[in-house]
Amino acid sequence: MAVIYIDEEKGIDSPDTLGTEAAPFKSLSHAYVERGGAANEYQVKKKDEEEYKPAAKSAMKKAVNFADQQAKKRDAAAKRAEKEAQKEIEFAATLEQAKNLKITEDPALPKAVLIGVAETDPKVIGQLRKTGNDSKEGVLRVRVQGRVQRVAKQGGLMFITLRRGLGLMQCLLSGDLAKTYDALTLARETSMEISGELFEVPAGAHAPLNRELHADYFRIIAKAPGGDDAFSNRAPEDEPNMPAELRHLSLRHDKPSAVMYVRGVLESAFHTAYSELDIKKVSPPALVQTQVEGGATLFQFNYYGETSYLTQSSQLYLETALPSLGDVYCIEKSFRAEKSLTRRHVSYSIAPFHIPRSFPCPPSQ
Repeated sequence: MAVIYIDEEKGIDSPDTLGTEAAPFKSLSHAYVERGGAANEYQVKKKDEEEYKPAAKSAMKKAVNFADQQAKKRDAAAKRAEKEAQKEIEFAATLEQAKNLKITEDPALPKAVLIGVAETDPKVIGQLRKTGNDSKEGVLRVRVQGRVQRVAKQGGLMFITLRRGLGLMQCLLSGDLAKTYDALTLARETSMEISGELFEVPAGAHAPLNRELHADYFRIIAKAPGGDDAFSNRAPEDEPNMPAELRHLSLRHDKPSAVMYVRGVLESAFHTAYSELDIKKVSPPALVQTQVEGGATLFQFNYYGETSYLTQSSQLYLETALPSLGDVYCIEKSFRAEKSLTRRHVSYSIAPFHIPRSFPCPPSQ
């Protein structure tokens, strides 16, 4: 019979722990998992105690249950790993077979008309089909180009969402098209062209603009990398510590692109409103040679041999434009070297609207 020692204050739970009095475990549960067996004797020294005592029956029962749970988890993990390994082997074999499968565009089909993924004019896209058996009168064969936004597989079908700017189109690949090597290894951000006919989505299903392109042919324009270099790995969504050299990739996610779009719409509304008020838009310089609000917060740099600064404010430049243009405004950035832990102020801050006026503002309507 081996004696296993547990010191709840000075012990260490590690696979390398010997369990001796000189090198005890920290917890009874971990000790039982590592050494196990009812034949062993477990001596426990609790905190603020000086002597080892036999483990209590209730504590031993908890340790046995814990060990059983860990064993079940290990068995389940082993089964999952074995299953995943088997899937990888089967997928590798499928990929090898897929390399021999080649697709070509049927020359008997009408020439596909290139359309935008967000195009909705029936004169351009033709009539949407409801089923594969209905009349083809007014139906056009079309082709769309874009980047892969999402890929979903269901049975022998493959659903691909193509993105072109903010426009999206769902495309359906079936048959041999979904079994090709390019389809099986399709990664997000791959540029591709898909040809086929537009169908209404079935009742209860959802897709952008309630339609989907049933493909009869596709080709890869530029293949995106997969594995560790895949887009989702290099630029994960909502990553707060995105490396500076990859920040531009984050704009391809739905949320950042929507923010950029809304900002453009908002600024357009400002421009329209101020234009109706006969207030002119001015774009003051970002590089200046004078300070506005004190030198302590200036960004100074050498500009072709001369000392220059990033502007702290656009207001003074707008005031100089008043005599020639009348009421003016701008939407520009101002840069201040403020000590701060926030991203907004470390590099720059967004300047408020500057609207110097030569006369009092008219009352609101």
